[in-house]
Amino acid sequence: MSGPLLRTGPERKATGANAQPLWSAGAASCVNTKLTAVKSGSRLEGLGVTGCGMTNSTTQPPLTIRTARPADAETMTRVTMLSKQANGYDDAFMAMCADELRVTPERLEHGRYWVAGRGEILGCASLWKADENIGEVHAFFIHPDAQGQGVGRALWQVLLAAAKADGITSLRLDSDPEAEGFYKRLGFKTTGRSPSGSIPGRTIPLMELHLDSRD
Repeated sequence: MSGPLLRTGPERKATGANAQPLWSAGAASCVNTKLTAVKSGSRLEGLGVTGCGMTNSTTQPPLTIRTARPADAETMTRVTMLSKQANGYDDAFMAMCADELRVTPERLEHGRYWVAGRGEILGCASLWKADENIGEVHAFFIHPDAQGQGVGRALWQVLLAAAKADGITSLRLDSDPEAEGFYKRLGFKTTGRSPSGSIPGRTIPLMELHLDSRD
């Protein structure tokens, strides 16, 4: 995975009345969604899936993905802030985004959140259901020191499988400008601009992916 992975823009507040949780934070701690094996040559090639543990061909400990718990909120916030700032933002910018980026136990109740780690949390992702067939990738962050190690690919595979299992046919997100290229490689297309939820006058890429059930 090349380049810093940043959230689908936590610069837009996604707390509208139409945002419905796909899975509450109190659900089972492991991902039970059946994952489809990745075909050779695909973007996610090389990722092995065994139960709730994700492994690859390296000598690193197995990567585990599970549902986020309220006790994870502080660590998730730290990973989120580090991931965001890795895109080159200064402290003043980060201070303006702090409230929007902060993960709280209350926010974990509003969507489906996962954390990935090897003994400690290295990344997090969130999927909200904005409409019957539309999902929103509300958060997607990888610790800067863990980028390029398959953490983002593993989280993406889990999120994508969960979206399809729930009948979602379209995913949308607000991308940090520095992460736009990464999402394009996943198949997203930029469809417009969204106003930042933290920085007045700033806009960020609005992106969308139409899901193919055959993938």
